[in-house]
Amino acid sequence: MKEKPPTADEVFVNLIRVAREDAKIGKFVRAIVDMGDFDRKSVINTFIHEMALKGAPAEFIKAVAALRDSQMAAQVKILLLDHKA
Repeated sequence: MKEKPPTADEVFVNLIRVAREDAKIGKFVRAIVDMGDFDRKSVINTFIHEMALKGAPAEFIKAVAALRDSQMAAQVKILLLDHKA
């Protein structure tokens, strides 16, 4: 039986978990969500383009792309607030 790939939501939850556990990734995600809308969207768009060129899984790209949304970024900031690495 073929294993079902993770959904974008599952990858997003995993991204948050890893950001809480890995200092380097946590610092990167916190820096992203601390940016203003224009800067955050620009950095994410560049990151997504680079990841697509490197063959990153589509689910991962979708999870990172979700951070372009202002409300999503604000929620992630809250989730990571008490989990500074």
